[in-house]
Amino acid sequence: MKRYLLFCLFILTFFSVILYRISTRTAITMPNGIWPWILTKTQEYCGASSLARTAATASLPVMFMETTETLTPHALAICSVESTARIYQDRPVQFYLRGFKNRSCLQSETECPGLRVLTDFPNVQLIHLNPKEVLKGTPLATWYNEDKVYKAGQWIRITSDAYRLALMWKTGGLYFDTDVIITKKVPIKDFVVCEEDNSVATAAFGFPQQHPYIMDLMVDFILNYNPDIWGQQGPRLFTRIMKKSCPLPHFGKVQDFPCDALNVTIMHPVRFYPIHWSEWGKYLEVWKEIPAFENSYGLHFWFHMSGNDKRAVVLGSNTLEENLFIKYCPNTYAALIKKVKV
Repeated sequence: MKRYLLFCLFILTFFSVILYRISTRTAITMPNGIWPWILTKTQEYCGASSLARTAATASLPVMFMETTETLTPHALAICSVESTARIYQDRPVQFYLRGFKNRSCLQSETECPGLRVLTDFPNVQLIHLNPKEVLKGTPLATWYNEDKVYKAGQWIRITSDAYRLALMWKTGGLYFDTDVIITKKVPIKDFVVCEEDNSVATAAFGFPQQHPYIMDLMVDFILNYNPDIWGQQGPRLFTRIMKKSCPLPHFGKVQDFPCDALNVTIMHPVRFYPIHWSEWGKYLEVWKEIPAFENSYGLHFWFHMSGNDKRAVVLGSNTLEENLFIKYCPNTYAALIKKVKV
């Protein structure tokens, strides 16, 4: 059986490599549906993989990732995972970390304090992010080359874009960036969220396993790869592929729109981006009254806008960010901000 499955994977990978090399060395444009067709024909011959059978019966995961080697993600990342673990107690919450090669750091109180906080939640799974393993069995495996990828100026963001697509294709579920605090469950399984009119963002999305939209994203990721354009493999990618199937709505009142061609819901920006990126500093301000964010499922903090590691929650500042930590991730707040044992 093992040899049989390996042979099936070889067929898929062989055709992926051949078509990718042809498309990148010539002016030939591959037909839009070629990758799903190859995958479908391979599965017709080989049958569904063990991964497919498992994912069909198991609860779909919620996924986060840290693509650098750090074992001390910023407090907002830990808060993001904790808030999700509290809301989605019925689902596995998977935190993929490239530097988490073993669990030894969890034995120390100082080596990875944030990750230790997360071990208190039974549904949180800390997983080593092995790039080749994550991308294996997808078209992105033919793209990945360490020497090339890590020379790109935006390699952290680009690799994260690739890993989230590969994992979503393989397992399905929900994906959230590590600067998104989850406030309530998303009632829709298959969705993308617009950042604003005419732009699909990538900090939050959900799909079942092997959805054709995800395959189209992976194929276009390779064929139109350009590490010098911000968002080319992220929001720009999601937007241009979505527009091939459905026009993006012009949002007025809080309303989500169906994309029937893909069986996907296009969500209003307020669902995850109630504070626009141009006003990200409002999270660091003191508010007379803390908003309820009643129409939101999560709050994207635009962490990269503030210089990443230079930003931290200030104890006793009474900012919106501090109050959201206290409400949605109290363990993180106690351990990493107040510095007390939980």
